[in-house]
Amino acid sequence: MAACPPLARSRNDVRPPAGANPKTPAWAQKDYVLKNWIKEERQRRRNFLADQVLEPNEPRPEYLKPGKAKKLWFAIRKPFWNALWPLNEAMNYRLFHGIYAVRRCVTVFLLPMWLTHYVIKYHVATVPGSIQIQKAPIYPGDEDKVKA
Repeated sequence: MAACPPLARSRNDVRPPAGANPKTPAWAQKDYVLKNWIKEERQRRRNFLADQVLEPNEPRPEYLKPGKAKKLWFAIRKPFWNALWPLNEAMNYRLFHGIYAVRRCVTVFLLPMWLTHYVIKYHVATVPGSIQIQKAPIYPGDEDKVKA
């Protein structure tokens, strides 16, 4: 069983670091524009990474200790996280991505839809005349469509 990394750490990236100078693909060897673009992009990445290093005199953000609610949530989540981590690694780190996507769908779509349905069914529809439904017209000879 693989050891579970800290909760804040993301998956290991398989790409080379930004400072590396990987070989240009064979199909792009003769493409002058693409070759220059790749060079510019590498330099842009190097500059960005160099800008991320804080100078000694720059202020550093204060570390905020997690509150009681966050500690409780982490205590509840940790056993599940540890149990599912090997499976997540085996699935190329897509399991937790799927779990977070489902959570997002539930919180953004399902719960608001259910809440709207509940309010309309039990609070709006109980008031007489609040929802009007037009019934289909019944013509002579349509006795089979009439509900008893």
